[in-house]
Amino acid sequence: MKAKQGVIDESELEVEVEEKREYSFGEKVSNYFYHNKWWLGIAAVVAVVVIFLVYDAVNLVRPDMTVLIVCNNYDLSMRTEAISAEFEKYTPDVNEDGEVYVAVYYMPTKAGEEVNYYDLQTYIANQSKFMGEFQDGDSMVVIADVESTNDNAGLDQLLENLEDKFQSDNINGYKYMLKDSKFGENINLSVIPNDLYVGVRAVQVGASYEKKMQRNYDVAMNALEQLISDWEEE
Repeated sequence: MKAKQGVIDESELEVEVEEKREYSFGEKVSNYFYHNKWWLGIAAVVAVVVIFLVYDAVNLVRPDMTVLIVCNNYDLSMRTEAISAEFEKYTPDVNEDGEVYVAVYYMPTKAGEEVNYYDLQTYIANQSKFMGEFQDGDSMVVIADVESTNDNAGLDQLLENLEDKFQSDNINGYKYMLKDSKFGENINLSVIPNDLYVGVRAVQVGASYEKKMQRNYDVAMNALEQLISDWEEE
């Protein structure tokens, strides 16, 4: 104020200069993290997700064959590992990952007479999964019964006629009937329904995945041929 009023000259004023502080490396790092903590947190989460997805993709065991169980049979649902082992006996390492693995998916597409809301949602989801599995040439083997075949309209038209491939009293068109075979004994299942069968999808000529489907068809048919020989051995 005195300077403005001309009482003292501005040159007489003492100008206080703020001394510039030198921060240590640790303080600089701490300050950086403090001001960027939100962005760094988001980046860390994204990095963890990416690492998980990459790890999962690298270590995922891809099936050499896929078997779909579409009938509603609780006993079969408890023996998916045994069914997998049964088919693995005659399945080669198709994807050459050093391990033979047959995936068995239990996906009944119709509920019984008494079913709650959550069970109904499960069956609806199974129908979607079943249709999805039939949209490519990976899943070739189907275990079903007459009811589940009728439930999935057109399924019988998608399966190969086995009478043209094998000689067996257990074969009826596209169905290899499992009742009088050793299938139940081999998977430790004492009761086999009369209409339970195994079938193989026919190659869909002209499909974009025809070549892949043909390869999987050959693998499935070869395995089934050897399994039938085992199941009917005296």
